[in-house]
Amino acid sequence: MIKSIKNIKNSHYDNVLNINSERMYRQAEDDFFYFFQTKKAEKKLKAVLKFDPCHIKSMKLLGDVYFTDGKTDKAFEYYSRAAALKPEDAKILANLASVNEISGRYEIALQFTETAFKNLKINDTILFSELSALKINLLIKLQKYSDAQKFLENTNRRLSYQDNGKYTSIGYDILKKKIKLKEKIKRLNIQVV
Repeated sequence: MIKSIKNIKNSHYDNVLNINSERMYRQAEDDFFYFFQTKKAEKKLKAVLKFDPCHIKSMKLLGDVYFTDGKTDKAFEYYSRAAALKPEDAKILANLASVNEISGRYEIALQFTETAFKNLKINDTILFSELSALKINLLIKLQKYSDAQKFLENTNRRLSYQDNGKYTSIGYDILKKKIKLKEKIKRLNIQVV
């Protein structure tokens, strides 16, 4: 009996803590998205994580705040912490891929992109489109042009007409230019170092 009362008290305390954490998180979200006040958002998110160290949404948003401020190492740290708690979250994995791309770690970014695709939900077409564009750009940066072309063709079949044009047209134009350049280099027998 005493044990169950303790559990009720602890769960009540956790619920109150979660309510306060959620309130501060939402305020930080407003500060970041609507008022562009990254410092205020950062302060509130750190306060949430101090009281609730496993608040995944705060870790993700704090990663976004740092990413926006150009602090990719800190963004990577918070995205990684969130991924450790929720490794199946495709959005977190996509964020880790983006941070690695910005940092020039293209192979690692591509691995995160592949893992994100495996964990993607069927109805998440926007994230699918964003991941597709990211993967195509990574393959181009890694000079894997034929892989990029195959992936682009497969992606175009899955995307709606609107998403297809919006997210992959830039990647496709870049890919066409890179393939033409590669063919010219082959014809001239120039070695690229």
